[in-house]
Amino acid sequence: MPNALLRLAVIGCGVCAALAVAAPALATPKLIVGGLSGQGSSQVSIQFTEAPADAAPARIVIYAPAGYTGTVTATPNTVLGTVHADLQALAISPDAIIQADGQILAADPAANVNNACAPGMHTAVWVLRVTVSGQTINVPVYIDAPAPASDPLGVGAPLRMIMCFSSPYVGTEVGGAPFGAKIINAELKMNQGTLVTPAARGSYVWRTVVTPYNVGGALPNAASTVEARALVRTPTTVSITTKVTNKKKRIVRVTGLVRSGGSNVSGATVRLTGSAKKSARSNARGTVTFLVKFKKKGRYAFKLAATAAPLDVTAQGCATPTSPALRCVSATANPFAVASRTVRVRV
Repeated sequence: MPNALLRLAVIGCGVCAALAVAAPALATPKLIVGGLSGQGSSQVSIQFTEAPADAAPARIVIYAPAGYTGTVTATPNTVLGTVHADLQALAISPDAIIQADGQILAADPAANVNNACAPGMHTAVWVLRVTVSGQTINVPVYIDAPAPASDPLGVGAPLRMIMCFSSPYVGTEVGGAPFGAKIINAELKMNQGTLVTPAARGSYVWRTVVTPYNVGGALPNAASTVEARALVRTPTTVSITTKVTNKKKRIVRVTGLVRSGGSNVSGATVRLTGSAKKSARSNARGTVTFLVKFKKKGRYAFKLAATAAPLDVTAQGCATPTSPALRCVSATANPFAVASRTVRVRV
């Protein structure tokens, strides 16, 4: 089915050449890579966001860091995951937001070589098949595993994803996006095995290179191409220890330690569940302590669950440039949700 919403924009390698004369960016995109946080986890999510006031993206290229593996190829129409998007309908109003939901399907790479966005043969092609206001739309994603040597920005990347979009600033009669639809949030949740988190403990940096449109027009603004990064620390764990501090008064101390990628995590929300329910945030050392008092003697169970929202780490995460001419505008540490083992104590 033709791509009615996101027609391919002609940008190609001109983006790389334009980096040498990069102008101030018109947008500040964010890349967030989440999913399960364990080493070797095979449930990965990739999220791209921009503010409603940002310039609409014309082309998005995402690079996975070395260490990630997976199986990106599949028989056409195999479901590889789900997709959700929030679209700003500029043709209606800047305040009008349209939601789109659907599936990620495998397509035949040989049937997708003649495209203006990423011409040629690719390792795989995925189709984001979504429904917008009752209309089914196919959005192609061109996958190279690994990134080709001809791409200087993809050196060492085991995976490259390319997407291009129609301009929301012009009418559909000249190839613009229906409803003036502009992406402000899109999340791909991959099925188990499609992408696999590295088995080695550490921090891994995903990168996306985004070229916006000239606001109000149909041409990409290659000079304003920017980079956003996503930092994934693995594994993320919360450990639990207990101690009866006063047997007579039946007081139990429950202590948790939140760690991610080998470092302690401060500010995580930690919830105590089981025989007692409390909540607190981990301190600067990554620890949290709960004191629980019971009225009766007995055997009690305790478990900890730790969560954290995406965290802005731009100052640290953008410190090292990918290219002297490519401006890094954001870096975001991964969100997580992990649980400890269950511990039972008799008091």
